[in-house]
Amino acid sequence: MIRDAQAANEEISPNSFEVQRLQEALPNYFDADGNFQLEKFQTMLKEQEVELSRESYELGFLGKSYAQLLTSAQTETVIVPNTAHNQDKRNAGSHNVYITGDNLDALKHLSKSYRGKIKCIYIDPPYNTGKDDFAYADSFDFTPKDLEELIGVSREEALHILNLHGKASHSAWLTFMLPRLVLARNLLSNDGVIFISIDGNELSNLQLLLDSDVFGEQNRLGTIVWKNATDNNPSRVAEEHEYIVVFAKDERVVEEVWRSPESAIKDMLVAKGEELIEQYGDSDQLQKEYSKWFRAHKHELGDFSRYRFIDADGVYIGSQSVHNPGKEGYRYDVIHPETGKPTRQPLMGYRFPESTMRELLDQEKIIFGADENKIVELKVYAHEYAVKLPSVINLDSRTGANEVRDLFGGVKVFTNPKPVSLLTQLLSFVAKDGDTVLDFFSGSSSTAHAVMALNARDGANRRMITVQIAEPITDKNDTGRNALAQGFSTIDEIGRKRIELAADKIAQDTGASIDYGFKHYTLVTPEQDEIDRLESFNPDEGLFNFDPLERLNFEDAPAKTVMLTTWAVHDGYGLTPEVKQVELDGYTLDVVGSSAYIIDGGFTPKDVIALIRLIESNQLHINHLAYFNTALSFEVLTELKQALNQVSTGKIPVEARW
Repeated sequence: MIRDAQAANEEISPNSFEVQRLQEALPNYFDADGNFQLEKFQTMLKEQEVELSRESYELGFLGKSYAQLLTSAQTETVIVPNTAHNQDKRNAGSHNVYITGDNLDALKHLSKSYRGKIKCIYIDPPYNTGKDDFAYADSFDFTPKDLEELIGVSREEALHILNLHGKASHSAWLTFMLPRLVLARNLLSNDGVIFISIDGNELSNLQLLLDSDVFGEQNRLGTIVWKNATDNNPSRVAEEHEYIVVFAKDERVVEEVWRSPESAIKDMLVAKGEELIEQYGDSDQLQKEYSKWFRAHKHELGDFSRYRFIDADGVYIGSQSVHNPGKEGYRYDVIHPETGKPTRQPLMGYRFPESTMRELLDQEKIIFGADENKIVELKVYAHEYAVKLPSVINLDSRTGANEVRDLFGGVKVFTNPKPVSLLTQLLSFVAKDGDTVLDFFSGSSSTAHAVMALNARDGANRRMITVQIAEPITDKNDTGRNALAQGFSTIDEIGRKRIELAADKIAQDTGASIDYGFKHYTLVTPEQDEIDRLESFNPDEGLFNFDPLERLNFEDAPAKTVMLTTWAVHDGYGLTPEVKQVELDGYTLDVVGSSAYIIDGGFTPKDVIALIRLIESNQLHINHLAYFNTALSFEVLTELKQALNQVSTGKIPVEARW
């Protein structure tokens, strides 16, 4: 696969990825030589009365052609399983995935198996705060001459482009983001949705990029303002919020109305209240019966666990504040019905005018204390609760930091993690039972934590894929020094530990039976000299005096396991497939799905015969066989191809990989 990718990358152009998408979507408009038949396409559009518009807009920036080239280039990495971790009891049967490595490479691997299968993506990419400290340095070792030839730029422009890496300019950031967003879109299901956290530095550029080059403006669902801070020392405009940009793969097939699991809980609660009201006329008995039911089902209610009370109008919460937050509100007297005295006013006054208060009193929606010394409270019924994803979310960002600190024994080991409650709120409207959630800037693994929390709450089986580069931790600040003191050397180590700690806490708090584990993989680029030495191996000379794959050295898994994992993903079987081992005549054949793999040497003519017998007797069902090109001698390969060409089940193609 490595040499195959290297060879393919020598032939790419900036539009290779887009042309491939066109060929897949519109194969009938390409001729035998791969040329797009524009006239035929235009004729079809005219026949369908589709207007051709010349009006358009796009975002241009230095490095855009290079970004498109990066999108088209194949990854030259392999997928190394963390064998010890993946065999652990909690992780062995898990369908969750954690990938350590550059997310550009990860997305390219994932596109082979998960294209069109990801329901929801949440990412929190670098915000481009003006510091030249990018942990990502996209490079496929292109030279200025390479760029001149591949994307048609001058030598000066090529040098400028190559100098963008790690810089804080808008062009550098957009060059970095474009290939990742294009590949991410390819992974989404037709009804899939992406949430992207961003601040004001790149908001406008990001939206324009998504509109013109990735999703199309017709698929923009909205922008959420996250009110996450209070700036007590503003210089001009107080910066108290960030943004979450929301796009759909195809807005036309996304649910018209989003419903979260809370919607179902609300419906259940309202229905139960109506049932009890019909049965019990006495208010005391009604509350008694509801309290009994409430205690038995509290663990199922999530955010509705505050709705402890019931009256003739339904289930309600009786502790909603009437005070005006943050500034002086309305001042007036509310008379206690028993004592006849004015009740104590909230510190900052009431949050609604006196006329509204009179209406609420008439509707019996104000709750009084035993006497006038208690501030009144607002009664809110469950049926009045609007379960919606708002365009403005108020949530202190320190919540996320506190969550991580609590998990790590009170020690701050990560800066600015996203709050779990923010992510559960977003994901709950989109990701349902059986859906897969992807975060390819996973950081401290808040998204993975949120997926587990959601699953524990509603018993669903959402799956998660998270990706984080092995960004080194430095001692430049207290947080970094704390993390180093805890034994962490890279950000991904913190993320993986956070998943484990969060899993323990959720299991302890809820007792929910969900998938708490994850499979761990690392993306590795083999050393070029190892590849060159391996390529020089001739299986017909001194046949299998040693295992040629020993020339490839990986820490966490044998080379064979690495190649098998990488190949299975390439063939569409994903990162958690079932691998069957089929015994032939002394050789163990690896089978995943309907594909068979010959990676180790030692495959003999007797094994060919044994393989054909299994196929002919319907004991083995395969429609594809791939082999490592150093694994088979010419004689055995010839015999194998001839035999698989003649099986009664139909010709089985044989593919060499390198």
